[in-house]
Amino acid sequence: MDTEDPDNDLTLNSLVLTAYGSNGQVLFQGSLAAPIDFGNEQNGQGHGDRVFALDAIQAARLQAVFFANPNLRLGLFASTSDDTGSFTNFKLGQGPTAPAAVPEPATMILFGTGIAGIAARARRRTKKA
Repeated sequence: MDTEDPDNDLTLNSLVLTAYGSNGQVLFQGSLAAPIDFGNEQNGQGHGDRVFALDAIQAARLQAVFFANPNLRLGLFASTSDDTGSFTNFKLGQGPTAPAAVPEPATMILFGTGIAGIAARARRRTKKA
């Protein structure tokens, strides 16, 4: 969107993700629940990154369709109004996943100290015997 335009607004009326089978049949469609107004966000050229995700039911349906038909073709359709700008780039991807837990250094130091203490006590017992 052009931030210099006095009527800087954009409404995304619909965004539809469609999965097609190998002969062009529609196997899945998922869409926004409601229109979204992006008026006066002041993001400017190339700075309006947004993430649109399927809800849990739509994601499960798409996953089932994908497992049954791994060679899907995906199409994305957007309908806008009141636009002085537009959505020009869309990227498909998987959402963020939780990173693997990494112990913090202090925990590792405490653990190491505990192991060293157990080893020292065991060594002391063997010397007494």
